[in-house]
Amino acid sequence: MVATSTRRRPQLRDFDPPPPLPTSKSLAPHHAPPPSVPLCRAVRGLPRFPASPPPQLSHPPAPVPNSPRAPLVPGQERHDGLEGSMRALTKDKAAAPGTKLKVPFHDPSIPRPQDVYKISVDNYKPFKHFCLEHSKDGTRPVHPLEKLPVEQLIDRNVSESESVKPADLEDTPFTLVEDLRGLKELSKKLKTVTEFAVGLEHNQYRSFQGLTCLMQISTRTEDFIVDTLKLHIHIGLYLQKHFIDPAKRKVMHGADRDIMWLQRDFHIYLCNLFDTGQASRVLQMESNGLEQLLQHFCGVAAKTEYNNADWRARPLPDEMIKYAREGTHYLLYIYDMMRQRLQRESNSENDLLLEVYKHSNEIRLQLYEKEVLTDKCYLHIYGYAVPSAPHKWRDGIARQEDESTGYILSDKTLLEIAKQIPSDAGHLKRMVNSKYPFVESHLDEIVHNIKNALEYSHLYEGISEELKKQRLEQSASRCGEAREEMAPLDADIDRSNPGLTDQSTEAFPSSANVNVASDSGSGIMSAKASGDPIQATELLLTKECTSFELLTIKCELLEKIAKETELKFEAKRLCEVEDEKIKFLEYKLNEAKKELERIKDVKLELEKVTRKTADLIQQNNKLRKQLQDHKGHSMRHPRRYRPN
Repeated sequence: MVATSTRRRPQLRDFDPPPPLPTSKSLAPHHAPPPSVPLCRAVRGLPRFPASPPPQLSHPPAPVPNSPRAPLVPGQERHDGLEGSMRALTKDKAAAPGTKLKVPFHDPSIPRPQDVYKISVDNYKPFKHFCLEHSKDGTRPVHPLEKLPVEQLIDRNVSESESVKPADLEDTPFTLVEDLRGLKELSKKLKTVTEFAVGLEHNQYRSFQGLTCLMQISTRTEDFIVDTLKLHIHIGLYLQKHFIDPAKRKVMHGADRDIMWLQRDFHIYLCNLFDTGQASRVLQMESNGLEQLLQHFCGVAAKTEYNNADWRARPLPDEMIKYAREGTHYLLYIYDMMRQRLQRESNSENDLLLEVYKHSNEIRLQLYEKEVLTDKCYLHIYGYAVPSAPHKWRDGIARQEDESTGYILSDKTLLEIAKQIPSDAGHLKRMVNSKYPFVESHLDEIVHNIKNALEYSHLYEGISEELKKQRLEQSASRCGEAREEMAPLDADIDRSNPGLTDQSTEAFPSSANVNVASDSGSGIMSAKASGDPIQATELLLTKECTSFELLTIKCELLEKIAKETELKFEAKRLCEVEDEKIKFLEYKLNEAKKELERIKDVKLELEKVTRKTADLIQQNNKLRKQLQDHKGHSMRHPRRYRPN
């Protein structure tokens, strides 16, 4: 199993929402570049922060609306909200020296990139690797370079003199790629190199599948940061050929999740990958995180507080850009140092460099699969069985609204709802405590689902008692039949060996008990393995079972009932959709009628103009005729018209 890197940020979809952002008194504005500066530019390093604290805001930031998704104010642009949100990510003036800067992982004032940049997603259909060919049987997609031997990718020509530490960030050319022209220039530069370092910054909390927010690329002489939100549809078109080229080495750290993000968002597949995280494990270093590697090899102290920052924000503060650059700026140098050490510690029996490439190759051959909701997903949340109705509602809303399940409703709160079972919307609203806007807008629906589940769950007590009686009767009848069958044999044994009478009479009842006990133990496992909840319930009721086992079986029974309820709600939803379609068609029909009336009015006006034009033509013809008659008369009597 490939271990994940500590550089990668944890899944945030199951966290509770963050506390409110600090007030404007502790926030510093971000100094954006003047409008005259082009979007994509190469600069020499980054400006350093001034020694004096930044000026205070003259007015507090606009309040965040208490709604699932507030609409835009007429005349307001989306990017204004993005710029204003950056005030929450700049350095806190009140932070004490030596303490870590608290960077919120979620800024609710940032508009969703899916809406701002028109990023379309599909959270229902399975993911299709349309760029890949499929196997002969058509069951799975095949990686384009799946059969390429790993040995052909290893570069063993390395010497101590090649390891040259890169220049500081301030002395290295840097390009922020935000438009198509800059992306084309980056593609041209990658065409001329044989190796480059890659890193990604991701956001998981405000999207169901997640969104890649930034791509960092570093060569030996230059750094690039690509805004993958603005250039979402163009990334794969211009960069895919460089990533899949086996002649170009890609150096990454903890690439197991980056590989999936590249495939999901840009249909980019990698070849010739060297993962420094895998190399640190093979070398058995004290820590495998990128921050520790930067400190060990380069003496650079990266700010780990930006690991979970909200990378959707635009424009990015200088500190976040610096952190993103550090993720790839020194990576090629770390690759050189690790490769030298791997070769030094290798021998004829243990090729460490080959081992690293094999682990890296296993990572890059992974293929992305979309998360699918199964009938038993809710049974594995924190190892506790919970009702399926709230869980399935959460998953459906998250897919529909393209939000993470943690943003809709965290697992912790979902478990609390399952334990307390709110009886009305007010009780449920007090439980969520205004943390989950989508829950507050669907309180009645959630309570209705829970009540339906509870209503059907009362039937479980009677069914369980009846099943228990039937099972005990069947067990008793089987035991009686077994005793009757063994009675003639007992008589024969008694006649042949009178000394064994007492032993036999004691042995048969105990054997019968053993049979029942084994049927109640191993039979449960076989029934569960076969996927028959009714049979498993019958077997559980014949022995002293724990409340957790009964609760698990109860949830499995409720699951079937919940499916029927879900079908009813699905039918209701379809009816609502049809009603919306009908309303839309009626609206279109009214619009068509209005358009028809307008066409009729235009037609009447056109007829009036036509008649008026005809009258003008007739008058024109009369005037022409009169003019011709006048000319003919003057020619016949020229003296009458001769001037004096």
